[in-house]
Amino acid sequence: MISAILFAVPTIITGFFNNLTFVNFAFYCFLLLAVILYYSSPLRIRKYVLLTISIAFYATWGVVQFAFVAVASVTAYVGAILIEKTESKPKKKLVLFTSVTVMIVMLLYVKLGKLFFDAKSIIVPLGISYYTFSVIGYLADVYWGKEKSEKKFMKFLFFILYFPKILEGSIEKYRPLADRLFEGHKFDYKQFCFGLQIMVYGAFKKLVVADRLVILTNEIFGKESYVNYGRAIVIAGAIFPALQMYADFSGCMDMALGMSQALGIELRKNFNHPFFSKSAAEFWRRWHITLGVWFKD
Repeated sequence: MISAILFAVPTIITGFFNNLTFVNFAFYCFLLLAVILYYSSPLRIRKYVLLTISIAFYATWGVVQFAFVAVASVTAYVGAILIEKTESKPKKKLVLFTSVTVMIVMLLYVKLGKLFFDAKSIIVPLGISYYTFSVIGYLADVYWGKEKSEKKFMKFLFFILYFPKILEGSIEKYRPLADRLFEGHKFDYKQFCFGLQIMVYGAFKKLVVADRLVILTNEIFGKESYVNYGRAIVIAGAIFPALQMYADFSGCMDMALGMSQALGIELRKNFNHPFFSKSAAEFWRRWHITLGVWFKD
């Protein structure tokens, strides 16, 4: 019964919403509906409601994209169990190598496929970079004995598809986030309001700062029009792209953090005021924090 609902509801919802992003009006209608459904559901089934919502969000980008996320989910799920059950070290390495290769091949197809195939024929799955890095980290943790393999496939799928994370989210460790997702959270007014504040701040950075800086940069350097401006304006225009990239990336990340916080689920921060760093090394430690942690682990 639950499985039927998990896949029937997303099919219905996709008839009303298409290609949802954090900056279109339809997404906020979707988010409002998601919050109402989540907190009005009995506590024991909220995890299934949120999983259904996450599947529905992904489905708005096209059901065909589920082929990629399904292959990634099944490969990582089965691969981790085989790694844990296999006693032979060479066989463990073979399973790890095979599973990681499948992930990397799919990622390379999406990122580099347009160099070899018609760009219009390339399917670009939503969030493939984020969930590829996450599941590779999960497989490596199971291989090194840092993590136990997940036996519940729905729980593992939920970790991959959780909708605030899949589009702009951080690269999360499996166990801490998966356990939080499956807890089912009571409504907390202060936490909900705090999440909304983070969302609004992120939207301000994205829509007011980042998108306006793009306009200014294009105006200054478009069609060599910089020759019509003074030195100070040209220098400022040269700095704008870095500020725009930070405001865009961190703004979307803040929106993801905020909406997740409003649902009672905390995600890891990705930025910590990198432009206030005292050295290049400190800058990169503050920029895309979870990616840096992933490489170190």
